Amino acid sequence: RLTSAFPFFVLGSAILGLLEPSTLMWTNRGTLISWMLASVMCATGLTLEKKDFTKVLGQDLAAVPAGVLCQFIIMPLSAYLVGTKVLLQNPTPHGASLFLGLVLVGC
Repeated sequence: RLTSAFPFFVLGSAILGLLEPSTLMWTNRGTLISWMLASVMCATGLTLEKKDFTKVLGQDLAAVPAGVLCQFIIMPLSAYLVGTKVLLQNPTPHGASLFLGLVLVGC
C-alpha cells in the first residue's frame, strides 16, 4: 500500500531539505504548504475504519479522556512553550508566523 511508504517519503524529504534546502523552496510559495498539510491530515483521517472506533470504545474507553487531554491541552501548550522559547526569543524574519503555525499544528 502507498500509505506504508509514507514514512520513507517524509524521511527522504527531510534529508533532502537538510542537504539541499533550495530543492524544496517551491513548497513555500503562496498557500501550497497549507494545502499540502490539509491533504495529509485528510488522508490520515481517511485511513480510519469503523473497527478502529469500535475497538477504542469497546475496550479502551479510559483512553478517550486521556487522548482528549493530550490533543487539546498538552500538545498546544507544548507547542506554545517551545515556540516562545525558540521562535519568539530569536530575531528571525518569520518568527511570529512560524510560531503561529507551530501552535496551530500543535492543536
